[in-house]
Amino acid sequence: MGHLQCEGTGPMPDLNVEIKTLARMRLAALEHRGAYPQIIRTFEKLCAVFNQGGLWNHARGMASVYYDDPSVVAEAELRSAAGVVVEESFSLPGDLCEIWIGGGRCAVLRHQGAYAGLPDAWHAFYNDWLPSSGEAASDMPSFEIYRNSPKDVPEAELLTDICIPLREK
Repeated sequence: MGHLQCEGTGPMPDLNVEIKTLARMRLAALEHRGAYPQIIRTFEKLCAVFNQGGLWNHARGMASVYYDDPSVVAEAELRSAAGVVVEESFSLPGDLCEIWIGGGRCAVLRHQGAYAGLPDAWHAFYNDWLPSSGEAASDMPSFEIYRNSPKDVPEAELLTDICIPLREK
């Protein structure tokens, strides 16, 4: 579906959005159903698969994919996926599915700070920036790319790229 509408709690000043052409990325992923913020539980399961299999040397980053608009789809039915970016030759363990993201023009908003701030960033991105940008979201799902980890940096230094695939002009 690709279109999210998020309930934000406050204004998001000075959105610094870049239009980029992103390379296709392959995810080894686990599907999640339910409230988007609860995807952390699915990431915990995904990390357990990578830990048990000793697979982290194949990881090239982490990402999540969001398929549904929470203003239209009931919270319990929201579909998303937690993924580890892997090379094309990586053999997926049986528990994981393959998802491809990127591969075209995307609007990218870099969010710095706690993951708790992501709903406000999504809200501003979709409801403020996108309608006034002259761009239109494609039918591809939106996604987040996590540029660092809470294991490595303080919460205030977390970097998340929020990506909205765009229609070709």
